[in-house]
Amino acid sequence: MITNKLTIGWSFWGTLKGDLLDTPDGGILTRRSAIDIFKKNGFEIIGLQENRDGSDFESPITYSNGTFPKINILFIEWRWPISGRNTQNDEGKPGYTPDLKRQNEILTHYLQQQDVEIFIWDKDQKITPDDFEMFDHCKYYFVENNPQYALKSNIHFCRNTFKSQCITGRCNGRELQFEKLNLCCDFKWLKENALENLKLNKFKKCFVYVGNQYERDDQVYKYIVPAAHSLRSSGLSCEFFGNWTKYPEKFKRNEINFPNIIFNDRVPYNQIYEQYKKFMFTMNMAPQKYRDAGQYTERIFECISNGVLFFNASDHYKCEKIVEEDLIVTDAYDLAMSIEYLRDKLFYNPDSYYRLFESQINRLEIFDINYWYNRFCSMFKLDYLKKWVQNEQY
Repeated sequence: MITNKLTIGWSFWGTLKGDLLDTPDGGILTRRSAIDIFKKNGFEIIGLQENRDGSDFESPITYSNGTFPKINILFIEWRWPISGRNTQNDEGKPGYTPDLKRQNEILTHYLQQQDVEIFIWDKDQKITPDDFEMFDHCKYYFVENNPQYALKSNIHFCRNTFKSQCITGRCNGRELQFEKLNLCCDFKWLKENALENLKLNKFKKCFVYVGNQYERDDQVYKYIVPAAHSLRSSGLSCEFFGNWTKYPEKFKRNEINFPNIIFNDRVPYNQIYEQYKKFMFTMNMAPQKYRDAGQYTERIFECISNGVLFFNASDHYKCEKIVEEDLIVTDAYDLAMSIEYLRDKLFYNPDSYYRLFESQINRLEIFDINYWYNRFCSMFKLDYLKKWVQNEQY
């Protein structure tokens, strides 16, 4: 079965346009890059969740409108239960979103299709042993000499980590080994935009964080709060944009727990450049589980492409591979001193600063979309997909 075009059914809860305020757009840059290269290489893309961009947006993909179209590959950006938003108990209540319900319907349908290759991308490390049990009724194969390792032959569970990860099903006792499928970006676009925006930025302010308050409080306490105090004494500002102000009770706590930080409301993805262009630095704040596994988020692409350097915690696995030495910090003192040192370098030795900036950009080439695409295609298990890639792509 070799056709001129393969169809990917893509389940994601977010946008491609980037103008919605309250939506998980942490994957928008990767999603756009991946869709572009898939279409360039002859794939058709069908969105399986609802179209949240609206009819006025000229979308690069079509949508299934609640149906289950014939596809060759199912690609799921994993969604998980969030109390008060998408669980069965929330259905019919204000603020309910159908992402989880629709994902379950999609899986129920396509798990029965033996000729569909299934990729489940757990970008937030939210798949649990209980989730693994839902696949237990599927047809499994066992890897030779490792009877504990079992997967349906056409299912891939993927995480964007540098360290290998696995979980064990509670009932079946089998081990699920996640395959590595990292983040991606169009590196050529990233570098061109980064260098251009670096020249255009006004650098009126010092430090910014554009992102939400999800499992990152420990990083704020350890790095940002003490550094913000030090920077303020030097007349330098520290500002946050995100959902830090969204919930009144939590916002009151944030103002007291995180002094010397100016909190601003969340902004849509397509407006973040308007904020970044005013600042010099940010920090790649990541939950402990991300740091332990060597997982990086799109925040590093977003800030660099907008001309802003990012610092990174030294306990982040493989950070020495991703981040320039001058940008790796061990504590708040490191962060504050590095900010003041690099700020002086920008103003008094700009050529040296620009060399550091370009070196940091070049380290991100490891995430280039072409590497990602080749990795994705190399993971195919179904014979007809392997043959299509061999005949049509290489």
